[in-house]
Amino acid sequence: MKKTVLSLVALISLSSFGYAESIMASVEQEEAEKAKDNKDEGLYVGISYTRPSHDADASGGRTVAEMDYNGATLQVGYKFNPYISLEGRYGMSFGDPDAGSFVVNDAEITVWGIYAKPTYPLGPEFDVYALLGYAGTEVTGSFDIGGTPGSFSLDEGAFSWGVGGRYILTEEFSVYADYLVYYDDSSLLYDHVIDSINFGISYQF
Repeated sequence: MKKTVLSLVALISLSSFGYAESIMASVEQEEAEKAKDNKDEGLYVGISYTRPSHDADASGGRTVAEMDYNGATLQVGYKFNPYISLEGRYGMSFGDPDAGSFVVNDAEITVWGIYAKPTYPLGPEFDVYALLGYAGTEVTGSFDIGGTPGSFSLDEGAFSWGVGGRYILTEEFSVYADYLVYYDDSSLLYDHVIDSINFGISYQF
């Protein structure tokens, strides 16, 4: 009888320890998931290589200029949670653009924007996002067409939007690629589209 009681006590003790270990493991897993979620918020910064483009069309759809630049963009943002961020960007081109048959000199694009950034996680390491906000765009330069010199400038602000995706490398670092339209409107009798493709890396504090 005594042996039976001792066996039951031992069995109950082992079961209790196993149950306690199971609870502790579950709690630790939940804490790890919460820590991961909490890490995906706060301040972040990034830098990207950009390929800005400026297309200008005259009335009737006649293309006047198509210029493709190289550039760089800085980003600073705050991630409130895994689903929404507020982000600011500032970018500028470097070097003369590829302007086809036009001879363009000293041309550059400078852009800035502030965006709401809704994000949708597709998995633990990848998410997609949209950029919705306002951007200011300044374009200046000079050209020579058939020996006739001239200059151009554009300084406008408008609604700006974009879409992109992010791949998380570590808790701190991620890479991203997106497409942004800075300006799509009419100015000085021309229809302008200024947009860019961006490839970058960001750091989450």
